[in-house]
Amino acid sequence: MNGTSCTADGVAFDGVDDHVALDAFEFGGALRMEVLVKFERFNGYSRVLDFTNAGGDDRVVLSNTEEGAPDFNWAVRRGSSQKFVRDGAWGQHVVATASGSSMKVFKDGVLTGSRDNGHEPKVLTRAYHSLGGNVFGNANYFEGSIAFLRVWHGVLGEEEVEALHLERDIR
Repeated sequence: MNGTSCTADGVAFDGVDDHVALDAFEFGGALRMEVLVKFERFNGYSRVLDFTNAGGDDRVVLSNTEEGAPDFNWAVRRGSSQKFVRDGAWGQHVVATASGSSMKVFKDGVLTGSRDNGHEPKVLTRAYHSLGGNVFGNANYFEGSIAFLRVWHGVLGEEEVEALHLERDIR
């Protein structure tokens, strides 16, 4: 949407209004989300992905935090209750998991953050699925490239995530 293009690094986003609107699909419960991403600039709360329903309930977000900050944010909202893991700077290869009350973040094959009192997303088909944009337009757009996004039911152990990282073509 709005000029998003494909390059050798993946789908390129300009940070102004580019995004990819994905078809709605059912997901939730124990899951892992894997992305290979390269930020060109850290806009305030720029979304790598934003999957939600109208009003922002049952939202799943991977983003940075404040303007200019490379801080990592993995947020899961069940209804209006939000839990998140905010953990240092972004890596290129990121795996975020949620299972029961456990939420974990792996960057470039290494466990870097976790939360034991989090929650997993509800299993449902959300109305809006966006890569690179905020579905409600009240945050900045992602500037950089996303080589891939993979969403799986279930989670992996640390050794399996490390193996995933080693298999990736990280540039």
